[in-house]
Amino acid sequence: MKPTIKKCFLISGLLYERRGDPVGRPHWAHGRAPLRLTLALLGMLSLGITVPSYAQTATTTVPHIFKAGDDASADQVNQNFKVLADGINNVSKEVDDLQKGITVDSEGNVGIGTTTLAAKLEVNGDFIRTIPRAAGYGDTQTDNGPLGSRVLNFTKKQSDTGIRVTYIDNFRVLNNEAACSWEIKFNGASCTNPGALRYDKFEGGTNSNRHNPATVFGTCFDILAGPVRVDVWVGTTAGRNNGDCYTGWVNQYWSLGAEEVR
Repeated sequence: MKPTIKKCFLISGLLYERRGDPVGRPHWAHGRAPLRLTLALLGMLSLGITVPSYAQTATTTVPHIFKAGDDASADQVNQNFKVLADGINNVSKEVDDLQKGITVDSEGNVGIGTTTLAAKLEVNGDFIRTIPRAAGYGDTQTDNGPLGSRVLNFTKKQSDTGIRVTYIDNFRVLNNEAACSWEIKFNGASCTNPGALRYDKFEGGTNSNRHNPATVFGTCFDILAGPVRVDVWVGTTAGRNNGDCYTGWVNQYWSLGAEEVR
């Protein structure tokens, strides 16, 4: 429901006060009797204002400027009210337009294009999300330490969320009864919750030289909000012979993506 201002109204932080009106007509003064202007701090008006008929005829788009103690005619007051009300109603219309197709229930669930809400967010239609990622082509023969090209930098928004990482690459281990370990680290450190995101590849054949594509993923928690460097490290596997580690293959595509999740 849109409120109608009956007793007083606010224009640019100034309160216009209705004085005695023996006739009781719905305007701010009898005839052109002056109104006293009083400074006031009142908060924001509700969006959506009914403009009285006596103010609707005002044509000015520029409000009158007054100082404390000035007198204002009814016409000036009505014109200022019309300027203010038009501006607020325009904002109200824009808000209404933005809210079309959006439903919020009493539990705080939000629906876009649907009124059937079974989750925190229900979307009926195309939904596009942005996932930070680094990608490229090529290989590296690093056996121990960070892989300089497999790096992703992004900004984590909240501290109580996790980072879900998806890593696509090509992996090879060369040696007899040997293994290599690839680990996703965060700001140079291993994940502590739930634990290190480490993936081992074992090669049992003699001088086998197989390059295999694979996709691995995992989620890490307890990472503070702010800039986060996600990168891939390679190293040895405990209890196994050291392998000749090889990451990537010629012109094969690799990708490292991360998204913030709960």
